[in-house]
Amino acid sequence: MHVLEQLRRLAFSDVRTLFDDHGNLRPIAELTADESASIISIDVIRRQRSAGNGSVDTVVRIQLADKTKSLEMLARHFALLTERVEMSGAVLLERLDRGRLRGFGENGHTLRSHTRRIVHWNGTTHPTADWAAQQFRMIVSGDQPHRYVIHDRDSIFSEGVDRSVAAMGLTVLRTPVRAPQANAFCERLVGTIRNDCLVFMIPLNERHLRWILQLWVAHYNRGRPHASLGPGLPDPPSDRVAASNDHRLHEGHRVIATPILGGLHHEYRVEPNAA
Repeated sequence: MHVLEQLRRLAFSDVRTLFDDHGNLRPIAELTADESASIISIDVIRRQRSAGNGSVDTVVRIQLADKTKSLEMLARHFALLTERVEMSGAVLLERLDRGRLRGFGENGHTLRSHTRRIVHWNGTTHPTADWAAQQFRMIVSGDQPHRYVIHDRDSIFSEGVDRSVAAMGLTVLRTPVRAPQANAFCERLVGTIRNDCLVFMIPLNERHLRWILQLWVAHYNRGRPHASLGPGLPDPPSDRVAASNDHRLHEGHRVIATPILGGLHHEYRVEPNAA
């Protein structure tokens, strides 16, 4: 029997058809194929009555198939659901951290360590060494003082990738085995993306995920304060009004809030009042 046909029978079964007008289970021989397919097991328990007159009570227990699970499997087959509709940031970032949706920067992931700025990120469902090397080529242009590339021991960072990076004039530093603290800046970034963004969002597909990350990365660089920078911004706007020493708003200015990702976060800036 075709699997989809079996799932259809389970998903759209009606338990009411299994019983007669008096609430008793209909004889098995009278059940249709769809009705019998929805039954996983039938347990018949007979108990002797305590009166001792020889009468017996019969208890029938029926275990039915899980309709919700069957409907979910059908919906996934027909692309009505993604792999996981309740897709949490933890799952997505686990893929991000393992290279399925991996970002890259001059220290091997996405981050410039001394400014906390995300330099570059990209994604693919089939990460390879050639793809990884191409990401580094897109970052290292030769007009910036890059010195090191720090990366973990993921299989996509092959010897060929390290040779390509070395040919760009960079020194490759491989972190020890199972030592995420050796690349603490990027590990912290992974947690920030998870906790500040993706746990609150439901990416419907890879295109939607890219759109979310594009907006969030811009916010991370230009609108999210970093305590380690003073606090400050990794890539502050050139027209930003300097803050006063007494934390007071300059006369003739106002604070403007801009929602990010539908109001999940906000960016605040000071600008002159309208004339």
